[in-house]
Amino acid sequence: MKKIGLLFGEQSAFAEKLLQRFQQHADVFITDSILISHLLDQEKVEQDIIIDLISPKIPFYRWYLKQAALQGVAVCNNPFLLDGLHEWTALLLAAKLGMTTPRTAILPSWEKPPAVSDRAFGNLSFPLDWQNIFDYVGFPALMMPAHQIPDESNTHVLPDEKAFYRLHPLTGTQVMMLQQKLPWQAYYRCFAMDKTMQVVPYHPQLPAHQRYHVHFPLTAAQLEEITDRAHRIQAFCGYDFQVSEWAVVDNQLYIVRIAQPFHEGFLPLLPDPLVDWLCEAIVQTAQQMVDKIDPQQDNLNWGLWPKTVTRHQAFWTWPFQI
Repeated sequence: MKKIGLLFGEQSAFAEKLLQRFQQHADVFITDSILISHLLDQEKVEQDIIIDLISPKIPFYRWYLKQAALQGVAVCNNPFLLDGLHEWTALLLAAKLGMTTPRTAILPSWEKPPAVSDRAFGNLSFPLDWQNIFDYVGFPALMMPAHQIPDESNTHVLPDEKAFYRLHPLTGTQVMMLQQKLPWQAYYRCFAMDKTMQVVPYHPQLPAHQRYHVHFPLTAAQLEEITDRAHRIQAFCGYDFQVSEWAVVDNQLYIVRIAQPFHEGFLPLLPDPLVDWLCEAIVQTAQQMVDKIDPQQDNLNWGLWPKTVTRHQAFWTWPFQI
């Protein structure tokens, strides 16, 4: 009998709902929450499948999940993606796949990293051509750390150059990303749980409790376009559970946020029907994985991108099927 472990944080009500739903299949697998103390390199991980709802917020857990993955445990999402695929890379990937993205720039850190001398920056042009960056991205703009998942805690709205010059010196040694703030007319979040999807209207600029209580018209053609592209980017990136964000600007669809593995931080204030759907989708994904797991092999989802690389093919020409 397969063992499923659940890794979660403060969203215990959702975790309990998941556990109860899993226990309805007690004849197929055993499910329980995971308790972690410290890690030993020779320690055996007991689970066959791990549903990760918290490691994007707690990096320590990713070390455990990587250890589990290297023992043949199927971890959803692949913990190596969290450290290897960032928003900038995902935006470049999406653009190669023919999707429209906001104008974006990566900025060298304001301060040099510790224990690195000034002489180490011989390849860095100085002074930076700030005007070229500003002319390309435009204002208003968004600024966020390049190595973190963008959210409201680390994303800053900059109305003009003066605001940029006030904030950037405060970012220290962080590499920052400066991105065009789109003047959108409609905005959506797409929850992709394996091969099932839900697209919901979302307003990121409203108070948190109002963000899902909005109505943006969504035609059948727009829904098909979002889901088709969301399937494509999910499949290439390798996410089991992903949340992407889409904006409509003058009837043009933009993909705005990509490198967002689903985690419990998305749960607060979600409508109850969507929470129930997420719970059911996670259980169904685990059910489908049970018979495919082989503990003697790698059981992670790496996506289509690495497959094209090993065949020395351009991933953007790769034949795609959902």
